[in-house]
Amino acid sequence: MHQLTIYTHSIFQGVRYDSNSNDWLFDFSNSVSVLVSGFWRLLINGNIVYVSMDHLRQFGMPAPVDMVAELSKCLHGKILNRINVNEGTGDLRLSFNDNIEMEAFITSTGYESYQFSIGVKRYIALGGGEIAIL
Repeated sequence: MHQLTIYTHSIFQGVRYDSNSNDWLFDFSNSVSVLVSGFWRLLINGNIVYVSMDHLRQFGMPAPVDMVAELSKCLHGKILNRINVNEGTGDLRLSFNDNIEMEAFITSTGYESYQFSIGVKRYIALGGGEIAIL
């Protein structure tokens, strides 16, 4: 597989979490969407700010962390500039303006960890790091 980089100019529109499937769906303008079934983390200026595993964890705070609300605030109005799939691992990196990045990792050699769509074209992360393009 070769490095895959797609340049977009898509505005974040929302995120949803499906507790039954443990899937995160990120919607953007220009018919761009990203579905993550595995582990993801959000970085600002290279520092980890949010991690998917922290959703609904309380951590000694007054209320559990609502990652959907936190991500919605953090990414509101942000522009997705680039989608990059790592050549060796198949890991996904979404690059936004304001030095924000989201990484999604291949977490299984047998199941799809993420997929993204741009218009009618779908990119599916296969177990082991390969990408199927439909």
